[in-house]
Amino acid sequence: MPAKYIYWLIAGVFLIIISPNFLSHGMFMDGVIYASVARNLAESHGSWWAPFFTETRYPQFFEHPPLMFWLLSFFYKVFGDHFFIEKIFSLSCVAVSCFLLHRIWSVFKLTNDSWLPILLFCSFPLIIWTATNNMLENLLLVQLTAAVFYMIRFVNQRDMNAMLAASLLLCSAILTKGPVGLFVLVFPLTYGLLYAGKSVFNSLLDTAILSLSTVSITAAIFLFNASAFHFLEAYYKEQILHGMKDVMMVTSRWKIISFLGAELIIPALLMLAAWQWRDNKAHQKADAQKGLMLSFFLTGMCGVFPFMISLKQSNFYIIPSLPFFALGAAIFVQQNVGSRIMKESWIRWKYWTLIVSAVFLIAIASIVINTGKINRDRNMLRDIFAIKETIPQNKVLQTCLPLKDNFGLEAYLQRYGHWSLDTRESHQFYFYSADCGTPKPSEIILPSENHSFFIYKTAPDQPPVLRSSD
Repeated sequence: MPAKYIYWLIAGVFLIIISPNFLSHGMFMDGVIYASVARNLAESHGSWWAPFFTETRYPQFFEHPPLMFWLLSFFYKVFGDHFFIEKIFSLSCVAVSCFLLHRIWSVFKLTNDSWLPILLFCSFPLIIWTATNNMLENLLLVQLTAAVFYMIRFVNQRDMNAMLAASLLLCSAILTKGPVGLFVLVFPLTYGLLYAGKSVFNSLLDTAILSLSTVSITAAIFLFNASAFHFLEAYYKEQILHGMKDVMMVTSRWKIISFLGAELIIPALLMLAAWQWRDNKAHQKADAQKGLMLSFFLTGMCGVFPFMISLKQSNFYIIPSLPFFALGAAIFVQQNVGSRIMKESWIRWKYWTLIVSAVFLIAIASIVINTGKINRDRNMLRDIFAIKETIPQNKVLQTCLPLKDNFGLEAYLQRYGHWSLDTRESHQFYFYSADCGTPKPSEIILPSENHSFFIYKTAPDQPPVLRSSD
């Protein structure tokens, strides 16, 4: 079977898996916040270095660097404010990452086909999840995989243009999610020592050149732009220092390792199967690729272990490291059983064209069927859509603390209605639920039947609701 059928088959199956979530409503809370910030920027709310979330929460959004918001806002400017824009952007990042894996695989001419690392990459549960959830890590996947591609050219050929490209990509990663992407700077060292046959001095020199170039470009951006420097000060205080000292998302520093283990189950099983089914002749020739395999694995681990210094951990933090685990596992599998797989008769089965076509038809049908449906937070989004048909957008809504503290709710209200929530002052409309535990204002606007959230019109002299027990 020609390799193109394998690529299309992987793509088709991946689309089937994500189809319930692809063009439907509902995302992980962070993705909704990022979409709201980018959409607001496209509508000239906020500025490049001080994006805007809501009137009452993060009117200057310094929680993350703004590069992804800049890029995503361009798509909103061009295509309009549609909920599927952020979904398509997310999937596009995963698709570009797959292409970059193909380019890296092709550099080493391990085989004529690069479908194996792409298959392993697309098998990670977090990649399936992030493809429809608009995470910052989606853009990091592209930036860091591309940076490593240019690092390989730099180390192999001393190509200074490739060095500059890698440095610019690392700078863009810093402008996307701060310093977390700098772990790939270990790759020139591990690759040079374990595979390229370079001395310790030359490997360290390559790493130093890339590091100095990246720092210089990044420093120039922040030091020669007052707005950028102001953002950097706020980001460092509010996100980096506060996050490392005060935020506890897990109870054990080792939790990040369990997150990684859950992602590596499928690659580990395939590696075990490849070892049991190995072609001894091919295995004897595989020694030359062990260094390359180890360099990718070590790079991936350097993208995970640093998170252990803090209790601020989440499973999606390891997403940028996953392409390198996919490459390492693919090299192991290919070197042990690659030649045997390509010789099997099923590869040349004449019905593959029909199978691939059927898979894509199923994928397209499933996407169409699920387009516009609500795939998560169903009751919340149903009520927000009803509210959108009832009251004007771009309003500050009075509410109580339990609802104000619901970040997911607040993100959806901003994304779909440009609404902000406020507990300190009275406003024309009062956003209410049973969680508020306060007397209901007299005039209801949104009918209460079969709804969890309600809108009431407040009296001009009604005081703000500060606590659920008021």
